[in-house]
Order: sequence, then C-alpha cells, then structure tokens
Amino acid sequence: ARLVAIIASQCAQVIENARLYAEELKLQHLQDDLRSAAAIQQLLLPKKPPQIDGLELAGVSHPARDVGGDYFDFIDLGNHRWGIAVGDVTGKGIPAALLMANLQATLRGVAHGSGSTADCMAAVNRLLEGSTSSAAFVTLFYSIYDSAARTLTYCNAGHNPPMHLHADGT
Repeated sequence: ARLVAIIASQCAQVIENARLYAEELKLQHLQDDLRSAAAIQQLLLPKKPPQIDGLELAGVSHPARDVGGDYFDFIDLGNHRWGIAVGDVTGKGIPAALLMANLQATLRGVAHGSGSTADCMAAVNRLLEGSTSSAAFVTLFYSIYDSAARTLTYCNAGHNPPMHLHADGT
C-alpha cells in the first residue's frame, strides 16, 4: 500500500508539472501575441507629424498596458488641408486596442469624402455604432486645418476641450 501511495504521489506530481508546463506555454504564446499586437498598434499611429508651415505638431502614445485605446492621427486631405484627430476609447487592453484600430480605419476612410468635420464625425459615429457594444464608446476631437487659409475647424465628440497656445505662452 505504501509503494502504491508513493507511485501515485509521483504520478500526480508528474501530471501537475505537465499541466503547469502547458499553462506556461499558453502564457508565453499570449505574451508573444500581445507584443505583436503592440507593434501593430504602433504602426497604426503616425511615426512623425507632417511638416505644415505655421504649425508645430507632435503626438505620442504610451498605453497603460501593452496595448490600449489612445488615438491620434494626421490625415493628408489634399489641397493644403489636414485632418488632425485625438481620441480615446473606453477601457484598456485588447478590447480598447481593437476599437481604436476600427476607429482609425473608419475615420481615415470617411475623412476624405466628408466636406466638414461635423459630417465626418456623424458618418464615423454611424459606422462605429453599428460595430460596437453599448458599453464601449470613443471620445474624439477631429479638426481640419487649412494651411492656405490658415483656418482650423473642428468638431468635439466628448473629448477633453482643446487648448490653443499662442507663441507668447497665453
């Protein structure tokens, strides 16, 4: 009976070690996937801002986790016009990152065919509403800067209010 108990104990330990090893492999695959997702997400964001006379632009995103829902973009609309976007998706992690990627693709697709910021945001809202749950939402500031006319028009969809800083610091 003692020999059977020893063998059973060793078998249980071998089985547990195999289970832990399999879980470790799953965790390692998940971490590899997260690193890949973070790299892809960084590719979706602009690498550097455009050079536009009269403007100094910058943008950076450091997610709280490996991936997240922060979004900014500079969209060349042609004819001296640039779409400038800053947004935030509810939540963190993979769900927020997926919705951010959807937002980026939707906004870039709609921006070129929209005449105004309001029309663009209405179209983006309609499209995102059809593909998101009621628990998820996006805040977004979207503007169009016309460098020839030196005008900025914008639409703010629940994002923090913008600030305009003058050269003298006011």
